[in-house]
Amino acid sequence: MSNTTHFHTLTIKLAGVDRDKLRRKKANTLAAALVVLAIGAIAAELDRQPVQARAAAGPGGLAILPATVQFAAQEIDTNSNPQLVTFQNTGAAPIEIGSLTLSNPANFSLDLRDCPDGRVAPGKSCAAIVIFHPSRAGTVNGLLERGATLQRVRLDGSGIARLAPPVPTAPATPLPEPPPAEPPVPAAPAANPAASLTPERFLYGALEIESQRGRTFTLKNTGNVDLANVQFRLQGEHLDEFSLSSPTCGTLAVGKECKTDVTFVPHEEGSHSMRLLAFSTARELNRATLSGVGKPKPGPIAQISPNPLELGEKNREGKVTITNTGQAALTIAGISLDDSKNFELKAKECMAASPLERGQSCTIAVKFKGKKTAQGLISLSHNDPTASSKVMLAADVSPSNKKKWATGLLVAGAITAAVAVAATSGDKPNQNTTSAVPRNTGDSNTGVTPPNPNVDSPSRSVTGTPSQLH
Repeated sequence: MSNTTHFHTLTIKLAGVDRDKLRRKKANTLAAALVVLAIGAIAAELDRQPVQARAAAGPGGLAILPATVQFAAQEIDTNSNPQLVTFQNTGAAPIEIGSLTLSNPANFSLDLRDCPDGRVAPGKSCAAIVIFHPSRAGTVNGLLERGATLQRVRLDGSGIARLAPPVPTAPATPLPEPPPAEPPVPAAPAANPAASLTPERFLYGALEIESQRGRTFTLKNTGNVDLANVQFRLQGEHLDEFSLSSPTCGTLAVGKECKTDVTFVPHEEGSHSMRLLAFSTARELNRATLSGVGKPKPGPIAQISPNPLELGEKNREGKVTITNTGQAALTIAGISLDDSKNFELKAKECMAASPLERGQSCTIAVKFKGKKTAQGLISLSHNDPTASSKVMLAADVSPSNKKKWATGLLVAGAITAAVAVAATSGDKPNQNTTSAVPRNTGDSNTGVTPPNPNVDSPSRSVTGTPSQLH
């Protein structure tokens, strides 16, 4: 689409005016305006580019998302719902997050509990929790900066004034007529029912599903009258994940305290928030904001290599290594072979070593004893639902099959890559597939049958995180 610019000339006739002087003044004013506009555009571009650059992956491959966290308007001295800042390791080695700095700690809080030892594993991600608690009304800004790479996340919010509820006052007691020569009786002070609740906000942090953490809250009568029928109550959308130990305090005398424990037990992943209310017969006394994050329990990760295992006339023996790179123990319940005529399997080491703790590995010895080109399949039974349960065996004894055999391995590699991509995006392969790989049982000159794409992929995929952050 082309843009057509139309110019219109407006002529103004002025009587008794020096036209040359007027032209020079107008030219100087227009030039000054153009300079101001150009400087403003350059400043805006320079201000925008560093923010975008810092939100991208740093030199070490660690991306910090999002570039800007926008909080809703929040009452002064109250907690917002927690927001997540995600650290993604796009590199091939673990990355130390290092120091994180908040430029405005009076209005923003940071809790980094989802990253074990402050490190992010290759292909993994973890999250920090940011809470907005404005201390003043109006626009509030801040920055979360990673010291190692100067990557920044902008924090934006606005504080609004908190409206104090009306405080009822007791009517003044009418004074009796003073007796003669007696001084007047002073009026009794107005009743002031009030109480303080501490802490006013509490962050439980990131807890594994079904684990728990408790916190004691204290209510103190800070007024000048006793508080009758004092009670605690939870209010919010996650009542099944927060529980009260002592909901009733009875009558609370002036200066006395009452305590209750609130326990957080996440039943699902994500961010959870709740309000703790303290009230008496007459009115609400005070409230506190509670929040926490549920994260999945750690599990085993089975790394199986190589897969497929290629054998032949010159290299008839090989081995498959199983390594546990996860957080929980990897249990190997069974190992079986579908072609004992052409292959021999020794799996006692892995069966005896099970379960494998984190970082431990075991090997399965495989020997090709056939005389013709053949394919086989090792079936594994383990407790990692995202890992492959099949290992392909391939043996070629005919030089004429070299090209066809290479094509078969290329197809197997393509299937492995497809499964890895699907698992990374949340579409994990079906581990219940049990279709067998067709084998070439005829003459060796007929070539090798390509791998069956219905067989479970031999590759171990890299899993992503929840959030998805809470």
